[in-house]
Amino acid sequence: MQLLALLVIAPACLLLGQGITGLILWRLDRKHDAMVAQIEQAALVAIAYREVRRG
Repeated sequence: MQLLALLVIAPACLLLGQGITGLILWRLDRKHDAMVAQIEQAALVAIAYREVRRG
């Protein structure tokens, strides 16, 4: 009986762990994408400001 319970619970725990890990990595990837977009925006503003000052 204990072996059967282990055979049922172990894969469920593995799937849950994979799901949680995937969610964390997805969230970190989204934060990274947002940070990259913010840096790109700042670079474009700096370039535009330089062009305006240059005339």
